[in-house]
Amino acid sequence: MRILIPILLIFLGVLNSQFASGQTAKFLWESSSTRYIKDIYEYVHDKIESNQYYLNEFKINSNNLPWINSRSYQNTQQYYYSFVGDATPVLRFVSCLTKIAEKNYYTEFLYDIDGNLVFYYEKQNDRQKYSYEEFRAFFENKKCINIVLNSTLIDETEISKHNTKLETILQAGMLYAARFLKDMNEVKDEH
Repeated sequence: MRILIPILLIFLGVLNSQFASGQTAKFLWESSSTRYIKDIYEYVHDKIESNQYYLNEFKINSNNLPWINSRSYQNTQQYYYSFVGDATPVLRFVSCLTKIAEKNYYTEFLYDIDGNLVFYYEKQNDRQKYSYEEFRAFFENKKCINIVLNSTLIDETEISKHNTKLETILQAGMLYAARFLKDMNEVKDEH
């Protein structure tokens, strides 16, 4: 529980910054697809905040002992989900917080009701490795429809420059969804 509260505070703080106001956001929300994704995000956020989704958590090095290379390392993954119909689990949101020494890497994966990744958010403080602090990607049918770097909307013609990162994001989204379903099936088989 001690770990969950700081992660929740980070999560709630990030939620407030996800869909920033201003000219970029105004332009971004003119797209019906992006508006729909924002609506899903707000709906899921409200459900999480009101404790209406189940939460599974996976932690590495919870007690923060020095890692193999003597540096600090922690990783926490939170899976938010509900059940539908015949008790089928539906993954809606995954948040990941990785701490390596003084560097923090926070990511979010938002899924629609059919299990498709529709939104990705990343925030980190590793200025040596990355030229940005925040990265947002909006997906429709496994295709990126918008990217926002920090608070700048990337021109549609420039999205292809980020294809390697976008492919990594989609693969990670599928990996988390597969891990979730595997774990849920194992629990279902046990009970």
